[in-house]
Amino acid sequence: MYHGFNMNTVAEHIRSDKIKKLIIDTDTFNEVDDQFAIGYAMLSANIDVLAMTAAPFVSPTYPDPADGMEMSFKELVK
Repeated sequence: MYHGFNMNTVAEHIRSDKIKKLIIDTDTFNEVDDQFAIGYAMLSANIDVLAMTAAPFVSPTYPDPADGMEMSFKELVK
């Protein structure tokens, strides 16, 4: 679906020093990369983290997406 985004305008905004508002939707319990992204965003002077939400995931240990999402939520709180 086309939303009318001009990628040059988006790229210019990303490169600018303006503060970016960010909502992080993450499966933090699944892999460690999400913790690094959260840490970077939280410590960045030009990112304003508005919210973080727990995303569902499945794995051999957590085959039910609801369990995966609960574990991600607990990891976010931690």
